[in-house]
Amino acid sequence: MSRGRRWGARSWDEEGRCWCTYAGIEQVRIDPETGRSFGRPRRLWSGTPGALAPEAPHLYRIGAYWYLLIAEGGTERGHGVSIARGPAPDGPFEPCPANPVLSHRSTDRPVQNTGHADLVEAPDGSWWMVLLGVRPGHRTGDRHVRRVRHGAVRLVRLRAS
Repeated sequence: MSRGRRWGARSWDEEGRCWCTYAGIEQVRIDPETGRSFGRPRRLWSGTPGALAPEAPHLYRIGAYWYLLIAEGGTERGHGVSIARGPAPDGPFEPCPANPVLSHRSTDRPVQNTGHADLVEAPDGSWWMVLLGVRPGHRTGDRHVRRVRHGAVRLVRLRAS
């Protein structure tokens, strides 16, 4: 793998194969011990139509599906979270018709730039989304806007359809 592709989310399938999925939403199967790839990287999904900068992919096996959760829109006001699912870790992936599944874009909510999410299963079997957001601050001089980062947790309901 090239140097720019070494920082990706790693997932293992039922056969023990390791999949590395990374920014631009590309994927390659790798040997986790050596970092060597098996084959060429391929694009899995381009994200929500019209959204910019698909990045920070996370791949999960939940029930019969593999879910691909991504951040998109940059880390600015258009930031959001989108998801797709497929039958295997290498797809094909079908996007959720409600994408983005989380975004504060075009709202006046006090926390903006929500995204970079991860899914976590609680001991009771419920699923939660852990994400980042920014509380925009005030100007401090001519150029700088003070921002305060926030972490948030949201309950997630995965539907069969």
